[in-house]
Amino acid sequence: MAIPLRKLTGIVFLLFFCPSLLLSNRCPSHESQALLLFKAALNDSSNPYLSSWVNGTDCCTSWIGISCDDNNKHVVSVFLHAIGVVTPGTTIPTCLANLSNLHSLYLSGYSFTGTIPTFLCLLTRLTFLHLSDNYFNGSIPSCLGNLASLTDLLLFNNQLSGSIPASLGSLSLLRELDLDNNQLNGIVPDSLGNLSLLERLDISNNQLSGTIPPSFAHLSSLIELYADGNRFNETVSSLSLPPPLNTLSLSLNYNQSISETSFHNLTSLIYCCSMTICYDNLFSGNIHPNLGKLSNLNMLNLANNKITGVIPVSLSNCSSLIVLNLGNNSLEGSLPHDFSKLSRLYSLLVRNNNLHGPFPPSIANCSELQVLDIGNNLFEGEIPSLIEIS
Repeated sequence: MAIPLRKLTGIVFLLFFCPSLLLSNRCPSHESQALLLFKAALNDSSNPYLSSWVNGTDCCTSWIGISCDDNNKHVVSVFLHAIGVVTPGTTIPTCLANLSNLHSLYLSGYSFTGTIPTFLCLLTRLTFLHLSDNYFNGSIPSCLGNLASLTDLLLFNNQLSGSIPASLGSLSLLRELDLDNNQLNGIVPDSLGNLSLLERLDISNNQLSGTIPPSFAHLSSLIELYADGNRFNETVSSLSLPPPLNTLSLSLNYNQSISETSFHNLTSLIYCCSMTICYDNLFSGNIHPNLGKLSNLNMLNLANNKITGVIPVSLSNCSSLIVLNLGNNSLEGSLPHDFSKLSRLYSLLVRNNNLHGPFPPSIANCSELQVLDIGNNLFEGEIPSLIEIS
């Protein structure tokens, strides 16, 4: 059906005298210009993401790594990962402050240097901030605690120093905080215990000292806690951890002393699937038999300590166990016959202990067992032919 001439004339009039209507479905010019300035600062012409950022084209529909709001076309997400070698020494340019509607900023592996710019704290709608695998130094800006909508803060693999800002405990919507592999020191702020929605916390491979705050018992949503490679000086018995936790890693905390009673609190972690407390943690007691109550445990790694006593038979009740590593300790006694009930066991590692007696032939019933390391013990008799020894 033909459009009446009178209506067609009206449409032409509007488009001629109101050219902004033609641009209403494009990202705002000040935002596309900010992104072009950002591209120029990166000096990464080989990146296929950036090569699609061409002046005069719509950043919402044509630029890879850019997402816009469907309604107002403001840029809401910048997702860039370096490809190939990027010239180090670049700092994040301030032009990104013009992206005031930004929800997600992912800038990983670009060899950014200098401090984390505080203008990022002005992007108050940010929910996801990922600045990992760069060379940021200096302290974590305390003003990041003002980003009230933030759910994910990932700063791992940088050179950040100083203490963890207490202000991060104000991020009430935070679900993941990853500060792994930096040079952070001092104590962990008690305020992090306020993060009731936090599901994953990684503070490993830093120089943190003191204790893990008792307030962590209030992290009712916490599923994974990684605190390896620090200088915590508490005993595991003083830890208060939330029952939902399913992954706990406390390895390589050289000043940490662990006693037999240390396992008492850990046995409340009924959903725990992975527990690693190894490598010179100076555990000098016995393995608490209550660990056998952790029926969801997939991996238990207590290697390279000074554990004494016998292997508790109760560990055979850990019906989900896949990896059991008790190597390089001072364990005595025999290997429990009831281990044959561990139908999912794939790796059994007990090398370098003082275990003795006949090797239980019933372990051949562990149909999934592929790795068995029993070297440097005092076992007697024959090893079942169905088991491959290392």
